[in-house]
Amino acid sequence: MRPDTASNLTMESPSRVALAASITNLTGREGMLLRPMIPLGILVLIITTMCGAIYLRFFRMGAW
Repeated sequence: MRPDTASNLTMESPSRVALAASITNLTGREGMLLRPMIPLGILVLIITTMCGAIYLRFFRMGAW
């Protein structure tokens, strides 16, 4: 498995949030760690969607 797969790049996965909470002694307050990551996750989703739309428009539709 490549180290840059989507599952390895997500910080919002439950196991990573639980690990970060246990390392920082914030067990039980995982939401405090997760909240700042949500806007970043939404931004990544928007950028990924835009890149996919551009790919489909220019490379799959015969524009090139």
